[in-house]
Amino acid sequence: MPASDSSGSIPPREQLEAWINECGSILSRDLYTAPQQDASAFVLLYGVCKQGVRHAQAYVELSNGRFRNEGKVLARASLEHGIVAQWSHLTRGGLQRLHTSATWSERTHTEAVAAWLGHNEWLSDIKARPEPSGDRLPNFSRGILPAVDSGDFLRTTYMLLSESVHVTHSAVVGYLELDKDLQTTLRKSPRELIPRPEHVLYASAMASMLCVSVLARVTADAELQARLDKVSDELVLPVVLDLADDSESVLGASTREDPSL
Repeated sequence: MPASDSSGSIPPREQLEAWINECGSILSRDLYTAPQQDASAFVLLYGVCKQGVRHAQAYVELSNGRFRNEGKVLARASLEHGIVAQWSHLTRGGLQRLHTSATWSERTHTEAVAAWLGHNEWLSDIKARPEPSGDRLPNFSRGILPAVDSGDFLRTTYMLLSESVHVTHSAVVGYLELDKDLQTTLRKSPRELIPRPEHVLYASAMASMLCVSVLARVTADAELQARLDKVSDELVLPVVLDLADDSESVLGASTREDPSL
């Protein structure tokens, strides 16, 4: 994973922001063409990838204002969408598991709302439908992340970004300042120590790349894939993630063996 090399410098902020917004423009088309065998994959993956890029764009907007720390929530969501899209596309049976998970999610949420509203007719209609069959997506943190993260960069980044989502020590101490006399003062905004803003932006740019590259492959867009390869070299962003178990990959051997993938 290129980003795990701490000795390398992170590209300038303006370049990363420009790339994220370019990804938004790339996915703003009204019409896409996919090979017949990949049409269902496109339908499954488009929304996931589109939302992942929008999360990254929203992070950029917040990070340039007063709510940069709160934007980490969106950076985390962007990274999760990009990784899930990659895993689903690369793993044998991954698309079917994504479909099953989405179907279960829709059923569970609709059933809960119908029960809460006391809408018995709606609830009966839902329960009358056959339950989805097959395996769902693995747990993200314990299943998907380890499967695509050979150097712990993704897991560590996701863990650090999660501190802004959950109630952790960051929320407790982030708004307190202790001086040399052990007097406590209150901060108006939280301290930002780890991860640094440039690392969060880099993770968001990576997530955007992962999302767009999935759709470039599904639509067999050679021109777009060439553009992604160029940006990958310039900004040191992976175009595709490596599965820890090559036997599970629809691409066969690890993509590390072929830098063009």
